[in-house]
Amino acid sequence: MLEYVYRYNLKVDMVEAYRDWVVANDTALRDHQPPGWAYLGTWFSVRSFGEFHCESRFQLDGYEALGAGFGDAETQRTSSEFSEYVDWTNKPRAVVYRAAVDVVIPQGM
Repeated sequence: MLEYVYRYNLKVDMVEAYRDWVVANDTALRDHQPPGWAYLGTWFSVRSFGEFHCESRFQLDGYEALGAGFGDAETQRTSSEFSEYVDWTNKPRAVVYRAAVDVVIPQGM
């Protein structure tokens, strides 16, 4: 299992609207992901601790899920609406994590 974490900032004065959007679209986000992806939720920073306002987390069945396509029409709707809230001037960051029990450490590392 892999976990895909996407960290990003929101446009000025859009934080509350985005929180409301995430809550209103929770079912669509959970039910409409590309094959091999599962939406785990969206987290907001507390009192602006950290570099980013939010992060969204997804569970991936494996590396092949990264090339699984873009989902259905509902996935495209939520992706498009999501991008309206993001402050693209501060580059978002994506990280893929693997559970410690599944990690193979290369020799000499």
